[in-house]
Amino acid sequence: MMDVFESRAGAASRPVRPASAYGELPPRSATTAHGTRLAEIISAFASAQRRRKPGDYLFRAGDTFHFFYVLSEGFAKSCYVTEDGRQRTTGLHLRGDILGMDAIANATHGCDAIALDACEVLTVPYDTVRLHCQRNPELAHELLRAFSTEIRNDRELMLSMSTFSAEGRVATLLLEMSCRCASRGLSATKLQLHLSRQEIGSMLGLTLETVSRAFSRLARLGLITVCLRDIVLLDHEGLLDITTLPAALPTFARGLRDNFVTASKTPALVRRFGQKVPGRLTSA
Repeated sequence: MMDVFESRAGAASRPVRPASAYGELPPRSATTAHGTRLAEIISAFASAQRRRKPGDYLFRAGDTFHFFYVLSEGFAKSCYVTEDGRQRTTGLHLRGDILGMDAIANATHGCDAIALDACEVLTVPYDTVRLHCQRNPELAHELLRAFSTEIRNDRELMLSMSTFSAEGRVATLLLEMSCRCASRGLSATKLQLHLSRQEIGSMLGLTLETVSRAFSRLARLGLITVCLRDIVLLDHEGLLDITTLPAALPTFARGLRDNFVTASKTPALVRRFGQKVPGRLTSA
């Protein structure tokens, strides 16, 4: 018999396929970013689908954890409020991302999740996912892979914040967004960040003024064009040159180099500066 899970707030229920229907999970793509494949799988277990307007909360810090939230359309941010009342942005989320996984440990959400534009969100009961994981080891493995990727991404963000210049941090953010958008069938060169300069600064550990200077400098180098929150990436390789550290190139950046750079192409920054390539620039 097909399981049916009741939705909250009177929303229409959706039928859920049994775990046996997932004997063979969707194929894994080498370019799939965090959560996309898992989101595809667990979306079938959703109990409700809801629309959210810009500024609406998907969940709030302190809420009891019951659901994963899968973004099927739109953008959202995760953030928390510091003791002195400032809002600190911790992540930008787009279609295919799963929110709320960090709440499993304490059974409460540790941050807010807020829609940045018109979003479509699937609510997936955690108990349902856990039940299907018991029946399907490959699904459990996908969940563990998602947790591992989250930990790795957090580590690499910490690395960039502790080592890269302001330009390197901004370039890293742009390249990560480019990779994530490409894996979801969106443009890898035309980005809409949906975050203010202040929100970007709080996520990268920079002031608003430093973020603005970093964008301006990357634009002067011919690596990007900037129009408010619309960013066009003109030179992926040049951005990678700015983020490169000896023996510490982020994993997603290595993949981007394979995807966007050919062996015959002369590095863009070498063309501009001769053989002296500024791998790490100082803030202006």
